[in-house]
Amino acid sequence: MKAVRYILPLLILIFLSSSLCAQQTVNFEYDLAGNRVLRYLDTKKSTDAEVDSLFKAEIIHDKITGDHLVKVYPNPTLGMINVEFMGISEGTSTYFITDQNGRQVMNGETKSLSNTIDITRQGRGVYYLVIKAPEIYQVYKIIKQ
Repeated sequence: MKAVRYILPLLILIFLSSSLCAQQTVNFEYDLAGNRVLRYLDTKKSTDAEVDSLFKAEIIHDKITGDHLVKVYPNPTLGMINVEFMGISEGTSTYFITDQNGRQVMNGETKSLSNTIDITRQGRGVYYLVIKAPEIYQVYKIIKQ
């Protein structure tokens, strides 16, 4: 009987502590084009440091994407990628495309709000399109068929 008196509270304590540790959720936020722009861990018992880090991440998210929208289509593609800038002033932006190993396979500049990038000379696979403008820094995963 004495053993039950000590073991039962210990088991209850272990059960409650494990359920408290498991109350976290990974949240994702997406822009209007469907690209993931933010990933953060949401814990049910937030400390001040976690709340501050989430707030700072939101500020960075707004600074990088802002109210701007870059539309990249079609994806997957056979070779021609259309890039449209919406909500920004017309100007020069640069882009480069890398393969999965990080090697740069193409680069160039865009001067208008609607552009076409030709990757028909590249082999099939996954590429990353990085777009840099004074107001935008975006990375898109492109699948070439």
